[in-house]
Amino acid sequence: MILIWSQRHHPVCPATHKSHVFPEPEQIMTNLIMLNQHIAQKISATVKLQIPGILKTLDNSTIYQDEHGDCWRALRFIVIPKV
Repeated sequence: MILIWSQRHHPVCPATHKSHVFPEPEQIMTNLIMLNQHIAQKISATVKLQIPGILKTLDNSTIYQDEHGDCWRALRFIVIPKV
């Protein structure tokens, strides 16, 4: 796992979607966006689930496709407070 540090965010964890494993990475991201929107509509006191936030590319995309055709996404790292 690779962590990328940002001045504005907690560490981010990029993930790759190889085309032979995930033939439709856009659909995965669409599902994750819909799940994030659904959770955001709930009252925070009733939600026990944390979903990593999606970080967008400079051109406002949720996926970056590299020169090899691999797709990458970046998600905010969830910090679990010490009890």
